[in-house]
Amino acid sequence: MKRLRVPCVLATLLAWTLPVAGSAESPVGQWQIDFATPDLLSVVPESFEDCENVGIPGVVGSACWSFAPGVDASGNATGTLSVEYDTDVITGTLSATMFGRFRGRSGEGDVGSTQARLGIDFSGDLHFVPFDLDVDTDVSTRCSGTIPHLPDPAELQCKVKVCVEFEYPQLPGHTVHECGSAETSLVLLPSLDEGDWSLALDLSDDGTGVLTGTGTATFRGETVDFAVTGKYSATTDSASLSLKPLVKNGSAIKIKGLTVSGGQITGGEVGYKLFGHKGKTTLAP
Repeated sequence: MKRLRVPCVLATLLAWTLPVAGSAESPVGQWQIDFATPDLLSVVPESFEDCENVGIPGVVGSACWSFAPGVDASGNATGTLSVEYDTDVITGTLSATMFGRFRGRSGEGDVGSTQARLGIDFSGDLHFVPFDLDVDTDVSTRCSGTIPHLPDPAELQCKVKVCVEFEYPQLPGHTVHECGSAETSLVLLPSLDEGDWSLALDLSDDGTGVLTGTGTATFRGETVDFAVTGKYSATTDSASLSLKPLVKNGSAIKIKGLTVSGGQITGGEVGYKLFGHKGKTTLAP
């Protein structure tokens, strides 16, 4: 009859009960998470500056465009747009500010898309050379459509209303005010390179698994700051985090099943609502 060796039995029991070195790790410290395709945020149209022939029969000259769109933390459209005419018939500049909303979804292998509802109101003075006539011009444009997160031009459908006001040359002191409407389209190129975003976290643990800290999401040079709360479980060796914005703007981030090891994030699921965009994605080393 063989005797059980007590030291061997104790060693076996201890092996079962002691944690494996380095397996349980609370996510304390500073972390930087970078998100790219398919987790792009609202892909607003690409900025551009360009001059081209006006393309109007009988008119010789160019139109120079400058377009600098943006989006704020709530998904509101921002930016400026201007066009300068330098032709033998029309000269002058029309300037506009952009407003409206961007909304979209992405992540989890989906290509993603951005819904755009834009308003662009131009105003300025145009000079009609043949008549030596100065015309006060207002152009109201409303566009809507979907911008897929693909490297292809996207077309928005637009309604345009143009109003002009000028003094009638043959009747001094008599002002003419006329308006006209039309439907057209606006072709835009998605700014895929500017759809990337990042999340920085600075976390601490009170020793019982209660997590607190700060976070900052960065997109197109804009930032949203968060207060972070959460819980780390040594049993599951994972953490859950909830991020709420310091300034109320509709943003929110939740991270479940967050695991870290050796200074790297090894897993987790992220749900986010940022800059008018919603998405879910999985974290990986």
